[in-house]
Amino acid sequence: MPTLNISLDTSKYRTPTQKDVLAAKEYVLQREEAATSLSSKIDALLMIAVEKIVQICYKYNVDPQLLIFDYDFNEDMMEEIAAVMDELEDEILDMLRDEATSCTKNPKRINWLIAWMALLGKNKRNLRQTLHIYLQKFMKDIEAAVAAVKYAEYDLSRAVTTIKTHLHTIYTIPAVYAAFKISDQFKATYILSKGVQQGAVGLSNNGSTNVVNMCRTTLQMVWMKNTETLTQTNEETDEEEVIPDNPFTQEEEVLVGYYVARGSNFPCQVCDDACGFYLLQQYRGVLPVHPHCQCYAIPIYELKTT
Repeated sequence: MPTLNISLDTSKYRTPTQKDVLAAKEYVLQREEAATSLSSKIDALLMIAVEKIVQICYKYNVDPQLLIFDYDFNEDMMEEIAAVMDELEDEILDMLRDEATSCTKNPKRINWLIAWMALLGKNKRNLRQTLHIYLQKFMKDIEAAVAAVKYAEYDLSRAVTTIKTHLHTIYTIPAVYAAFKISDQFKATYILSKGVQQGAVGLSNNGSTNVVNMCRTTLQMVWMKNTETLTQTNEETDEEEVIPDNPFTQEEEVLVGYYVARGSNFPCQVCDDACGFYLLQQYRGVLPVHPHCQCYAIPIYELKTT
C-alpha cells in the first residue's frame, strides 16, 4: 500500500501514531478471519441440510420430472423438508449472532449489537426475513438438483456427494445442465427457468452463495458497529448511557472520530470516496462500504492541552 497521508486539523486532533494505524489494520484482519471462519461454518450447515433433503426426496421415490417442493405435490415430503429448513434457519442465525459478536466480551455491548443486528436486512425486511428469502432460493436450487440427478438415475450416495460438491455451483452439475435441454418436461422451478432467478439484481444464481455472503456482510457490519460509541436507554431513568469497551478507546484520551483509509489496492471509487476524517456521529454506518470492503478506521483522539 502507498504511504498513508492523513490530513487533520492538528490544532484540535492528535495525529495518529503508527500504533493507532496498526491497531486499526489488525482489527480488520481479525474481522476478515472471523468472516472466513463463519463462511466455512455456514457451508457446513448448508451441506448437512442438503444431505437431509436429498435423503427425504429419495425416500419418497417421487417422479423427478414432476418433483416440486410444494405441499400440493406431496404434503408429507414437504413437511419433512420444511422442518429441515426451519432448523437450518435457526442454526444459521444462532451461529451468526455468536460469530458476529465475538468482536467484544462486554455483555452489554453484545446484547446491544445483537439487537441492532436483528434489524439488518434488505428491502425493509429484518435479518431473519432476509435470510428466510435466501434460504427459500437455496431450497429451490436443491429441488432442481434433485430432480436432475434423480432423472439421470444417480443413486442416493452419488446424488448427495454431487450436490454437496457443487454447493455453490448447482447449475454446472452435468445432470442439471442436461435437464435444461428438456426443461419443459420438468416441474422444478429452476430447471424450467434454466437456473435464471427472476428479479434478483446483484444476487448470485445460487442461493447458498447469497446466504454465505449475507452472513459475511452482517458480521463485517457488526464488527465495524462495535468501533462506534454505543449507547442504550436506561429503563429506570430514560437517560442514555454509554456502553464501554470500544476496541480503540484509550482511557487516558478522548476519542473524537475516525479516519477511514483504503485497505487494499483494488480499484474502487466507492472506497476512495469514503476515505477521510469523520467525527463520531458522522462515522456511524460508514464501514464496510460494500460486501468486500477492506477499508479500515483509524481512531482519532482529541489533542491534549497542557
